[in-house]
Amino acid sequence: MLMRHRKFLGICFVLLAISLVVASFLSSPTLQQCVSDNRRQIGEKEQEKGLANFLASTEHISFQCVGAFTDVNSAAITAVATIFIAAFTLTLWLTTGRQLEHNRVVERAYITMSHITPIFDPSRDSNAFRIRDDGAALVRIEFKNYGRTPAEVIGGRFKLEHIRENEEPPVQPIYTGQGSVRFDVAYFLVANADFIFDFGFELPFPIGALVSVEKGSDRLWLVGYVDYRDKFGDVHRAGYARRYDPHITGNNLTFVTEPGYNYDHPRLPWKAEA
Repeated sequence: MLMRHRKFLGICFVLLAISLVVASFLSSPTLQQCVSDNRRQIGEKEQEKGLANFLASTEHISFQCVGAFTDVNSAAITAVATIFIAAFTLTLWLTTGRQLEHNRVVERAYITMSHITPIFDPSRDSNAFRIRDDGAALVRIEFKNYGRTPAEVIGGRFKLEHIRENEEPPVQPIYTGQGSVRFDVAYFLVANADFIFDFGFELPFPIGALVSVEKGSDRLWLVGYVDYRDKFGDVHRAGYARRYDPHITGNNLTFVTEPGYNYDHPRLPWKAEA
């Protein structure tokens, strides 16, 4: 809708400019004087010869006066033409720039993260997020390039976030601090390629306090990000956030709906280690 409005305004501007030029031309003293002088020279005798001769004489006057107007106002005409050429060049440059940016957005790499739920096996823990008796938490994350062009994975962080009863989660995810796990990898992923990384964490509370999460009074989130560079040289950061649900078997990590946790945007230089 915004693009249509811009096109409409652009057309209106061009039509207004043309109207002003034509109005200036027709109201020019040079043109008016030229037409008046030539009409007097034609006189009534030329008009009496017939309508055809009169129209031919009028056409001759028009061409002659346009030439006179051009000679007198050549500098102004050149300036106006230059302005029109500059405006057209600017419009073409802006349009081309927008098209190139659109192509980069469409063609660039997009890396996403998803946890892997093991195939159910009654003889072992088949949950996506597994907590051992010693307080270690394990999860397997898949990183996949869903874009159209290759990407280079730079690294990232994952962390368990403990949100106590009656507490609100941070407005922005905090990836550093206790329990943060950084992974420094250099994977090159073509379109639709992926790799898997196994993460291990220490619970941010004693194993006995897990009962608060099981009761639902406390929340345990798994948050993380991955940094990657696309083929155009731009660095992006993709975010991941899931909530541990101990009452679900198998895929026990549910999507976090709070804004600012699941995303994909250009990485800010000052947040390289955040």
